Amino acid sequence: GFLPDVERIITMLPPKRQTMLFSATMPGAVISLARRYMSQPTHINATSPDDEGTTVKNTAQYVYRAHNMDKPEMLSRILQADGRGLAMIFCRTKRTAADIAEQLEKRGFASG
Repeated sequence: GFLPDVERIITMLPPKRQTMLFSATMPGAVISLARRYMSQPTHINATSPDDEGTTVKNTAQYVYRAHNMDKPEMLSRILQADGRGLAMIFCRTKRTAADIAEQLEKRGFASG
């Protein structure tokens, strides 16, 4: 995970600072990190009262299953599709994300 990286960065910061921590989820390790390094942390949940955990209505989600070796080619074809708009690609690990980003960049796509 990313927690060791975040902790290393935090130890390099000056003692007097404003710290904001954003996370899509708040697992126990992230809460512990906030308590350890933040002064009087406040948890803000950014959902509307009627939110039932559903996707925003104007966001379309698609799931494609592919063998690992076929994923860069499949992603390239999806990204080249007419009228596709913006895309967000999720990976299980940082290493996989870096590999996919590198392969997409080699194919002429911006990533980051």
